[in-house]
Amino acid sequence: MASVPIGRASVGMASVAMGRTSVCMAGVARCRAIVYKAGVARCRAIVYKAGVARCRAIIYKAGVARYRASVYKAGVARCRAIVYKAGVAICRAIVYKAGVARCRAIVYKAGVAICRAIIYKAGVARYRASVYKAGVARCRTIVYKAGVARCRAIVYKAVVAKCRAIVYKAGVARCRAIVYKAGVAIGRDSVYKASVAIGRAIVYKAGVAIGRDRVYKASVAIGRGSVYNADVAIGRAIVYKAGVARCMAIVYKAVVARCRAIVYKAGVARYRAIVYKAGVAICRAIVYKAGAARCRAIVYKPGVAKCRAIVYKAGVARCRAIVYKAGVARCRAIVYKAGVARCRAIVYKAGVARCRAIVYMAGVARCRAIVYKASVAIGRDSVYKASVAIGRAIVYKAGVAIGRDRVYKASVAIGRDSVYKASVAIGRAIVYKASVAIGRDSVSMVSVAIGRDSVYKASVAIGRAIVYKAGVAVGRDRVYKASVAIGRAIVYKAGVAIGRDSVIMASVAIGRDSVIMASVAIGIDSVIMASVAIGRDSVIMASVAIGRDSVIMASVAIGRDSVIMASVAIGRDSVIMASVAIGRDRVYKASVVIGRDSVIMASVIVVLWLVS
Repeated sequence: MASVPIGRASVGMASVAMGRTSVCMAGVARCRAIVYKAGVARCRAIVYKAGVARCRAIIYKAGVARYRASVYKAGVARCRAIVYKAGVAICRAIVYKAGVARCRAIVYKAGVAICRAIIYKAGVARYRASVYKAGVARCRTIVYKAGVARCRAIVYKAVVAKCRAIVYKAGVARCRAIVYKAGVAIGRDSVYKASVAIGRAIVYKAGVAIGRDRVYKASVAIGRGSVYNADVAIGRAIVYKAGVARCMAIVYKAVVARCRAIVYKAGVARYRAIVYKAGVAICRAIVYKAGAARCRAIVYKPGVAKCRAIVYKAGVARCRAIVYKAGVARCRAIVYKAGVARCRAIVYKAGVARCRAIVYMAGVARCRAIVYKASVAIGRDSVYKASVAIGRAIVYKAGVAIGRDRVYKASVAIGRDSVYKASVAIGRAIVYKASVAIGRDSVSMVSVAIGRDSVYKASVAIGRAIVYKAGVAVGRDRVYKASVAIGRAIVYKAGVAIGRDSVIMASVAIGRDSVIMASVAIGIDSVIMASVAIGRDSVIMASVAIGRDSVIMASVAIGRDSVIMASVAIGRDSVIMASVAIGRDRVYKASVVIGRDSVIMASVIVVLWLVS
């Protein structure tokens, strides 16, 4: 289930979660024009106010997430031109300012994560040359500074974790030459010691020796009066075998938790007769099976939450007859299936929201017969009203007025051709409008106006050839434009203008011959252009102009007839010419003249199969 916070009255959406016109008031955070599509999420023009953070033009694509021109202000963090690809995440030129953290040239590959040259400054943490491989994670030369933690030459291998020369400082914990082998244990003389002081009175002390006489000892003081004392000796029938661990007759004292007859089998864990006392939680007859977990008759007391007869199956989780008391929320007969979550007969009390028969499908959320009712009046003028009816044709209606002028209105109908419509006016001029149709050719359209000039527009069609189009204007001159087609030849196009002259444009095609093209202009004249083709004959082209005249252009072709040509001219009448031939037929030609009469001319000849 998904919910869209409209003002203070949350409204649950369905079939496709679309969070539009979400506004977190209190002058702290505002999130506008967020759109979650079917298996695709787009978040555009998110603005967190209070002089803290602003995030604009974030786009989550189908199985592909792209972050463009995200800006976190308040002199704290800026993140630009981050691109997450399908099964591959590429994060470039991320800059966290305020002298705190900088992260550049991070590349996460398919099933393999490579993180290079990450630098967290402020004398706190630096990550360099960290490499996470497929099924194997290697982390080398990680250094946590600030006299707190240093971790060097850590190597995590497949099914086997080796941690060498780890040193946690600050008088907290030091772990040297610890080796965890395949489901076995920790050597004979491994010793864990830790003393930690938190606050004025909170003190955690622990001495643990693991050898022939395995003994766990711990004394913990929390607050001035709260004291947890535990003297637990585990020396009876403890057997750690290769891939099999059996722990019998474990007793945790301190009148807090008692765990008896725990048995860990090969790839199977069974917990029986576990009892947590202290009037907090009682969990009896818990059974975890191989690749499947079953939890029956779990009871959480203190009059807060009771959960009975929970059953987690293999790759499927079923939760039945869950009851949350305290007069707040009750959830009964929840069923989570494989890749599909179904939640039936959920009831949230407190006179706020009731949700019955919620059904989450694979990659799609459908909510039937959900009913949210709420009427709240705050102050003299602020009024929140919302009525929602969901059946075969799910309809959401909500009218919310905040103050004298702020008004939120939304109507949503979901059937065979699901349609979302929403219009929201904030203040005198701010208006949000949105209509979404979900069928064979799903179409999402959004137009949002903020203030007198700011306008957000978006249209999305989902069918054989999925097309995303979006135009967003912030202020008088700032314009965000984006068009995306997803089919055999996936194409992403985006144009973003920040300020009067700053422009960020990008087009990406993902198919047999994936192509990524991007042009970025920063300031009045500064221009950064780049095109990347990944296929049989990979091509990387880039042109960068810094200042009014400075220009750097480069083209790289990798194939049988690899050609690399580059010319750079710096002056008022700078001239850049470049031609690249790939294979027998593919030819790229470009000529650029930058001066008083700046001219950019380009002709490209590409064989048909390149874009097919």
